[in-house]
Amino acid sequence: MDASEIRDGESLRAWLESLPDRIGEEEAQRWAVLIAHRAAMRVLPIYWRWQQVAKHNNRDANANEVLRVNLIGGVGGTYPTPPIRQAVAHAAHAAGPAAHATNPAGNAAADASRAAIFAADASLASRAAFAAAYASHAAAGTAVAVFAACATDASALEAGTDLNAVRLWPEENPFESQWSEIRDTLSDQGPGWHFWLDWYDKALKGEAQDWDLLTKIALIDDADWDKPEAEVNALIAGIVHEHRSQATKPPDPPQITDVERSHIQLVLATPTASRRSAEFLRVQFETMEAAYLRQVGCPNETPPELEPIVTLAKTFGKIAQLLAETSDKELLIVRLEEQIRVLKQQNATLIASANGPKASLMREVFAGCLGSATGALLATMITTNFSFFGGPAVAEGAEALSNIIEPLEPGPVIPIWPSIPRD
Repeated sequence: MDASEIRDGESLRAWLESLPDRIGEEEAQRWAVLIAHRAAMRVLPIYWRWQQVAKHNNRDANANEVLRVNLIGGVGGTYPTPPIRQAVAHAAHAAGPAAHATNPAGNAAADASRAAIFAADASLASRAAFAAAYASHAAAGTAVAVFAACATDASALEAGTDLNAVRLWPEENPFESQWSEIRDTLSDQGPGWHFWLDWYDKALKGEAQDWDLLTKIALIDDADWDKPEAEVNALIAGIVHEHRSQATKPPDPPQITDVERSHIQLVLATPTASRRSAEFLRVQFETMEAAYLRQVGCPNETPPELEPIVTLAKTFGKIAQLLAETSDKELLIVRLEEQIRVLKQQNATLIASANGPKASLMREVFAGCLGSATGALLATMITTNFSFFGGPAVAEGAEALSNIIEPLEPGPVIPIWPSIPRD
């Protein structure tokens, strides 16, 4: 089924149910989470506005209950790391007893958020979209716009587009007036709400989010999320301040461990084999880089998801050059330690790329340019070389990268000389 056929809840569910056979179970689940999350985000102002009115009338209504669910759902759909998956599970458990709005639109908007956080399959994802459509119909007399926006999201996913860069409403926002009232009211209450207003405004416009910051906030302890709004917002403000302070200073270079030093001695003991293996990796990474740039049509600009591949090509090229040209052993050790630090620093970016919205496109492009047999060999050599040159500190990044370059149809692993010595 094609995304252009999505018209209502049933057709959306049919499209979602067709995904596992086309893109695999794991990627299909991630797409379902993103579709559900964005459907809930579209009608969030309905609940948020109701919550403001209820609070003004001295009713017990905590906006953070629903805001938390929406924020964590967005992070979970974009970077589903194990800690975030656990945070999603906690948020889903906490979402059940969230305060109910007294009007149908507010209730449906809250239900959309709660359904989205549970969206592990097509049924629950389409339920979130249906709840969002009901909220839209109750508040603005239209449900068509919600499913039209879901269809736009589905088409973007099929085209390999990062949904976070797509506006929530492809056409006119039917809740612009509610959002303006929310923004004006909360802005007047002081800086405590600035984070939430900025977060939603960026999502609405498809502007870049600071995912490292959102991840830190998503991982706030459950007990803290249960506190009153003012306390939660003060905690978030502290996280934002600390995050921005850290961003202004360069990170400390990673330390070289004794295990990694022993690897350097092994490299020095087998310079020719190690140099040829590093050179092999350089060539393969450059091949992957060139193929991906051709695919995305930006030969003069490196997309963020490709940056670790470019860095690895340069790093292994430098290692090969050092082993070929540096005769001073002490100087060689210092220079090799520098390259190991670079490998270690790529750990987080490799994991982000492997779990990011472009992972499936990268896997498809790399499988095509490497071929099944070469791809299987390279995946094995990546893990071996990372362990050899970087040690255990880069094991997670090596595993993430090998997942990206696994061939679509595994072929035989062809022995190639030189192989990396094993300790």
